[in-house]
Amino acid sequence: MAPGTQAQVAPGGEPAAGVGRVRKRLLVLSGKGGVGKSTVAANLAMGFAFRGLAAGLLDADLHGPAVPWLLGLDRLALRTAGQVLLPAEMGGLKVMSMGFLPQAGPAAPWRATTGAAVLEQLVRQVLWKALDVLVVDCPAGTGEAHLAVIRSLERVDGAVVVTTPQELALLAARNATAFCRRAGVPVLGILENLSGFQCPACLAEAALAQAGGGRRLAAELRVPFLGALPVDPEVAAAGETGQPILYRELGFGAQKAFQPVLRRLQDWVAARS
Repeated sequence: MAPGTQAQVAPGGEPAAGVGRVRKRLLVLSGKGGVGKSTVAANLAMGFAFRGLAAGLLDADLHGPAVPWLLGLDRLALRTAGQVLLPAEMGGLKVMSMGFLPQAGPAAPWRATTGAAVLEQLVRQVLWKALDVLVVDCPAGTGEAHLAVIRSLERVDGAVVVTTPQELALLAARNATAFCRRAGVPVLGILENLSGFQCPACLAEAALAQAGGGRRLAAELRVPFLGALPVDPEVAAAGETGQPILYRELGFGAQKAFQPVLRRLQDWVAARS
């Protein structure tokens, strides 16, 4: 895929853009930054694609888009076909992010002047085609940007709330869950990230802060607990090089802990509803 190349347009007009052929629309949010939400979202989307689902990933953070960097796509330029935006593709995964926009000079189809309008373009003006699932990496916090995403998607089928064991992160996750409920978005569960540490040499596990906070919060809020991912230096190193590895079944640390989470959400995507 060459940066800046144009796609062929079908005779009679531009290809149909938008999410009309997307079956499941999944938000990943956290209520605050710094909990690994974007890493989880990127690996979820890659995991779906790796397992044969038609998957897309929308980076909805307009001010600090991390997905292109996490996937090693940060040097790609936005591609267009007339007024339609073309997603990047990585191993069958379709990806769209503000990070693909040039730093200087507006892209031809980019006429939006507000954040809500930009988000609407990222959803409705992109050639997503038929997808089993579109994963949306939401901005940190909860607010107008999240409502704009929900409005643009027209329908949201579920949300995953990412937290860490610290009380501040749990408070933010509680707020994110409440936001989803007010917005009519089903919460599929809470995922605790950076939960404990497993020594790569002896495989002994040690708790960090108050591990288990995500499970307690899930019980309190009566939502499923999806699992706990330990601190894993390999995951951090992979993110630095743009090669996500959580979705790979490597049998150790966070990679191993992520597999039942991915399988559970894959079953949700596959279910007809």
